[in-house]
Amino acid sequence: MKLIATDMDGTLLNDKGRISEENVLAIKHAQAKGIKTVVVTGRPYSYALMPLKEAGISCPIIGLNGAEIRIEEGAILNKLPLEKEWCRTIQKALEKESVYIEFFTNQGVFSKSMEHYIDIRMQLKMERFPEADETIMRKEVRKRAEERFKYEHCQFVNDFEGIYQDEQLIVYKILVLSANNEELARIENQLAGHSEFTITSSERGNVEFNHPEAQKGLALKVLADQYNIDMEDVMALGDHLNDLSMLQMVGRGVAMGNASDEIKELCAYSTKTNIEHGVASAIEEALHFCLAENV
Repeated sequence: MKLIATDMDGTLLNDKGRISEENVLAIKHAQAKGIKTVVVTGRPYSYALMPLKEAGISCPIIGLNGAEIRIEEGAILNKLPLEKEWCRTIQKALEKESVYIEFFTNQGVFSKSMEHYIDIRMQLKMERFPEADETIMRKEVRKRAEERFKYEHCQFVNDFEGIYQDEQLIVYKILVLSANNEELARIENQLAGHSEFTITSSERGNVEFNHPEAQKGLALKVLADQYNIDMEDVMALGDHLNDLSMLQMVGRGVAMGNASDEIKELCAYSTKTNIEHGVASAIEEALHFCLAENV
């Protein structure tokens, strides 16, 4: 094993959105042995960097589902924006529904309403934790939303027309949120089959649109090639469908204990959940396996 690639939300991060001390120690243990580490996430660079800085971890970041690759120092190695004419096509289809929409760009995130975002997040949270105190939950959701929008440099607009008028602005990803499964299914059915963009999901209630080549697995291979590392020598960890391409392209694809059933079925390896420090367990298991092989 020469490279470890880990998803963030639902994988490296716990339920508080932070990296546990156990995961930090395991990553630094691997790095001390000369094994490179990369975070591969749907988040933009600024928001992905925050928990890594807090944990004292330095590594490259593949962001926005592979639409952007940044080396350890933060410089952009590769970027894959969406064509704006297709962004407009996607937007028109989305606005027929009552979904929440975000545009991820090189100038931050564009949204129409934080309250709409919070309302849908609340519906999804209460669906998962029906016994939770709704007032306390809403405070936590709002706190996380405010933190997220701060680090993602979110701009609130009345409409998205300015995105198309600004020639310096490029779109990396369009994010959709809804607690209505039928609504999301209609969107996917209407927009499926286009070769100009890819549709994926990183969690329940979420649909994401990216450049067709902006896939975690393809971006990971670009970075591995930079290091002259074969994909057979890479371990990847993930929990949802937007992780599938990298989990299938590496030599050791590991499903988190909290992963979707489809991911678990398609991975040869598994580990504990993200709140049980599953990344640390997987790293130590892989290091033990490598040591045993070399004996």
